[in-house]
Amino acid sequence: MLRAGGPALLAVALCLVCYIAGWRGTDWAAQIYRSAQVARYGLIDWDPGWYGGTYPLNYSLLYPLAAAYVGLWPLAALSGAAAAFSFDRLVSADLGRRPAGSWYFAVATVIEVAIGQLPTLTGEAFALGCVLCFARSRPPSGGAPGAAGSPWRSRGAAVVRLGGGLGLGILAALTTPVAGSFLALALFAMAASDFASSAGRAWLEIGAAAIVMASTAALPVLFPGAGHFPFPVGDLVAILSVCAVIASPILGAPRALRVGAFAYGAVSVALFVVPTQMGDNDERLAAYIGVPLLVCYLPRAYLSWRAGPNGSPRPHRGSGRRTGRSTTTAAATVVLICLVAWDWGPAGEAFGGATDGRSSVAAFYRPLIDELDVLSKGTPVRVEVAPAAHHWESAYVAPTFNLARGWERQLDMAYDGIFYQAGLLKGSKYLSWLLSNGVSYVALPDAPLDYAGTSEAALLRSGTVPGLRPVWRSSTWELWRVRASAGLASGPARVSAVGPKSVLVHFSAPGTSVLKLRWTRYWSLPGADRGSACLTPAPGGWTEMRTAYAGEFQLELSVFGANHGNCKAPSKPTDDLRSGKAQRSDG
Repeated sequence: MLRAGGPALLAVALCLVCYIAGWRGTDWAAQIYRSAQVARYGLIDWDPGWYGGTYPLNYSLLYPLAAAYVGLWPLAALSGAAAAFSFDRLVSADLGRRPAGSWYFAVATVIEVAIGQLPTLTGEAFALGCVLCFARSRPPSGGAPGAAGSPWRSRGAAVVRLGGGLGLGILAALTTPVAGSFLALALFAMAASDFASSAGRAWLEIGAAAIVMASTAALPVLFPGAGHFPFPVGDLVAILSVCAVIASPILGAPRALRVGAFAYGAVSVALFVVPTQMGDNDERLAAYIGVPLLVCYLPRAYLSWRAGPNGSPRPHRGSGRRTGRSTTTAAATVVLICLVAWDWGPAGEAFGGATDGRSSVAAFYRPLIDELDVLSKGTPVRVEVAPAAHHWESAYVAPTFNLARGWERQLDMAYDGIFYQAGLLKGSKYLSWLLSNGVSYVALPDAPLDYAGTSEAALLRSGTVPGLRPVWRSSTWELWRVRASAGLASGPARVSAVGPKSVLVHFSAPGTSVLKLRWTRYWSLPGADRGSACLTPAPGGWTEMRTAYAGEFQLELSVFGANHGNCKAPSKPTDDLRSGKAQRSDG
């Protein structure tokens, strides 16, 4: 058993090394924040911590739940072990022995752990488990289901494996759409390779792929996100290189892998041409599965070339065909070395630099939070923090004060495009952005910054932004007040409480207010307020609220049965019906 679980144990050991060394890259901030929010509030549909409101379920349903109750590091170790075990069983069964690629895969799990791509690793474990179940449900070569003497005699065992595999596939899709999309592609590739030998099984795999894809698309459709993720051309070249080597005859990979490589390459080109939220996330299949597969199969291809038709060594002087095959194998080896370097490249920033600095711990942000708490006097305010290199403000400030920006690059590019434009950032344009986002305070840390925060920092240090007044400074922070900001609500309204479950708005007089909270079709007014107030989308993606009466109104989130109210024929509610209050949260 110890030998069978060798790669899994190695993955656990390396996760422990990562924990002890304190390697935490860019994505760790998001995992810390989201799991802490779930631990605090339970599963939430909408979160006001970043960008005026985001849909956490668009990113993952299951991972924050599991991380909140299991813990980020224990879940990372379990996921790495499960992924390494399933990968090893799959490739060992095909090659007849454990290849070096199994050990490489186990070692490479530390990349995902160090960067913080933990939902991807957990989804990867579920997806590989699904593929393993489908592979184990196949009858042995030359055998048939139920054949005497065959280990696959029980159709019931096959049904259990297929059902278990489908369940794991759905879990993968609900853990992260990235893993669900890759798994659906793999199942379609398996089906395409099986049509010639077993059409019935192929249709079964197509059905499973469709169910996994539907599960993958469900949450992004219900909770759509804005913007797109960049897709560098260098990553596309790496992806296509992986696909080309796997699909080539020289590698001798199974038919399903070759078909999958062709399909993956075509999909990657499409994602490069058409901007999507997936974007460069597409490279994870090549990096975390494709490169280990090359490490598995390329040595066999080389040994196969070195051996003659009967297993005897080839002579040094071969035909032109043999020489060509040797050259191709050597070229594939060079490509593999380059791809391994590419695979490990992103982990470099997690192994040192800004990650190990003081800005990566909660204590760095405590003085800022304490000062904001004094200045705001308990009133919800939005704060713009020039983003640190690994966005730790998204983990440590957002639970207490809503941030104008946050962790997701897609949303930052969609909502905050001024930080991605060529040329110098102008003070007047920056001030306009602050006012349009309801920002009351701007904070600048003395720490390494994200590339989308360097021009902002230079502008703030220049002191040329009109409308900003310095209010506090420490050895690590500078803080300004935005003097003309109306805060989170315009007109006669004031936001008195905001949290993931509800928002409380006070109107000092009847009228209209633009709430600096992102519009969602799931906004809902309770029955007491529906006849005297209404909610509609406002320019800039915000929420407009109109009311015929002064008083406090509670906004709630309702995925099913949301009611935006009706201002056409208002009827004044009684004080008893209007007495419900939204519980104030620190978020």
